[in-house]
Order: sequence, then structure tokens, then C-alpha cells
Amino acid sequence: LGSNRKRDDCRLPGCGRLTRSRRDHVTAIAGAMRNYSLNNGDPVTQFGPIDVQVVAFPGSNFTGAIAPALRKVVEKGTINIVDLAFITKTADGVVEILELSDLSTDAKIELEAAIEDVLDLLNDEDLLAIGESLEPGSSAVAIVIEHAWARDLASAIAGSDGHVVLSERIPREIVQAAVAALNS
Repeated sequence: LGSNRKRDDCRLPGCGRLTRSRRDHVTAIAGAMRNYSLNNGDPVTQFGPIDVQVVAFPGSNFTGAIAPALRKVVEKGTINIVDLAFITKTADGVVEILELSDLSTDAKIELEAAIEDVLDLLNDEDLLAIGESLEPGSSAVAIVIEHAWARDLASAIAGSDGHVVLSERIPREIVQAAVAALNS
């Protein structure tokens, strides 16, 4: 897939919005999750919080080294990978969306083992917007992660008529800097 969108059209969280409205995302997620099941075939009726993580690899240096780490946290029951896509931007600025089958054998085997069921929550428009934000000659992986560890907590909150009023992720680097400042 190619794209001729301009960089100032970027709709990533850091520079605007993704292409779908919140209602569209909720509708897509609800529809996809009706058919979501675990490897044993049991349907999933409660979900933990879901995040979209985009990891960029300047110079397209994706080696597949993150695949075993993802598999490990899935096997521990910490997360579930509910969607995954790879995006590259050629040196000429052409954005391409890659499938899991396009990866090297080792990374593909690790990721296939970690993914129970794909929900296709990321659409091509979202992925192209991510690709446009990349520097030429770079790549990224977009991963939709369900925090499986929080399913029971989410159910308990909902069951007690509670609702989350704030949920914010603090980047690892900021946490490390704060801890270092406390220890100095």
C-alpha cells in the first residue's frame, strides 16, 4: 500500500487523533470481541483494559527480538495480543503494511504462538497514518494489548458500580528518572 498523505496530516496520539472517532472504535471493538475466544475455544466475556502500543524501529532495525518477550508475557497470562501489524516506510516515503506471514521464520513462530485470536481493531487508515509519521527508511509494529491481569479487577469495579475516572501510563524513562532522583 502506498500513501501520499503529508506529515502534517498525522493523527497519532502525539500529533492529533487516529482516523476513527471514539464511537467508531467502541463499535469496532464491541463487534470484534463478540467472537473472541481463548485457545481452548472458551469465549471471553470480560476484558481487561486495552492499549495500543506503537514501537518504532529507526532504520528498519526490527530483528524480531521482542517476539520472545511478547510470547513470555502472554504465556504468563499478563497480556493478550488482540491485534498486531507491521508498518514500514521506504527511503522513498512509500508506506507499506506487512502481515505476520511476511516476517522472518523465528519471529513469526514466536508471535503466532503468542496470538490467540486477532480482532482486526487497527484499520488500514490508522496504520497508514502511523506509517506516515515514521522517518523514511524506518518501520514500526502496532500492537493492541489486552491487560488480562486486570480482568477480575475490571469486573469487580463494574460489579460495584464503579468506573475508572483516570488511567494514565507513565513512560518507563520518566519512572526510572524519578527513582534515580529519589535515590540520589
